[in-house]
Amino acid sequence: MTRLLRGIGVSPGVACAPAFVVRMDFPEVPDRAVRPDHVDAEVRRLREAVEYVVSHLQELGQRVLHRAGPEESRIFDAQILMAQDEEFLASVETLIRNNQLSAETAYEFKALELRNLWSGAARLRERLADLHAIQLRMLDRLMGGAGHELWSIPADEHVIVASTLDGLAKGLEEEGSLPKIVIYNNNPADNYVFATMAGNFHDRGLAAKVQFGSAWWFLDQKEGIEWQLNALSCAGLLSRFVGMVTDSRSFMSFPRHEYFRRVLCNLIGNEVEAGLLPDNEELIGAMIRNVCYGNAAAHFGLAVGPGSAVAETAKTRV
Repeated sequence: MTRLLRGIGVSPGVACAPAFVVRMDFPEVPDRAVRPDHVDAEVRRLREAVEYVVSHLQELGQRVLHRAGPEESRIFDAQILMAQDEEFLASVETLIRNNQLSAETAYEFKALELRNLWSGAARLRERLADLHAIQLRMLDRLMGGAGHELWSIPADEHVIVASTLDGLAKGLEEEGSLPKIVIYNNNPADNYVFATMAGNFHDRGLAAKVQFGSAWWFLDQKEGIEWQLNALSCAGLLSRFVGMVTDSRSFMSFPRHEYFRRVLCNLIGNEVEAGLLPDNEELIGAMIRNVCYGNAAAHFGLAVGPGSAVAETAKTRV
């Protein structure tokens, strides 16, 4: 069977290889009823899916722990607790038993119900991305999916089709609950995919609502930082970039920011000397100051003094 996929190429040239479609949107779940004598089997399928997803999250958490440390790996602890939420799972099980529904049908119904509830609560809205990731993995398992995630890309040559990569953000935007997002990748081959996807979402009250984050993990070095900056410059708008950010509370995070600033200034300076950028210190200097601090202060709502360059940046609208 032939399937035609249309989209925008993010890398130059022509490639012929099997397509690997990255999916982050909810699958289409059919409304399926089961016979009364199959109800217990559906409940067992639900519990088996939870065990599988929890095991998968624990494996991912261990990978992150070894590569990035305990702080970054704790996000999976929270997702595991969400996946094991007994009150929610009991409500799904009740729906299966009372209405003789398949496990995926009942789970999707309760998942959408919970998403609507969280969308209306300001404090919970920020956790919608975690909730979506868990529910997506559960439905994928219940429906026999092979898993279409970035880390499951085969080792041999494939063409990555990310037409549905922005499904999560698109769903949140349609609900009117899309928060400010910074997306990261740890495979430099995906730089243009992420840089392009970040440009799919705009808000008239906020410049660059979805940001392509700085080089991460083992890419957080001179070459990796330059790759990310060049991809963002080609596919996005470097002047709106929030620059180096970190969730670490460690004092030793400061050198990372200084290292990033030096790489940025060296890259921009070389392009000015080559005549690729205007030799205008006021123009280029303002952009670098904003990338190093001003954009982040405006994007994340940091408290700054009135009349400062940062405050002026925060007033900018698109």
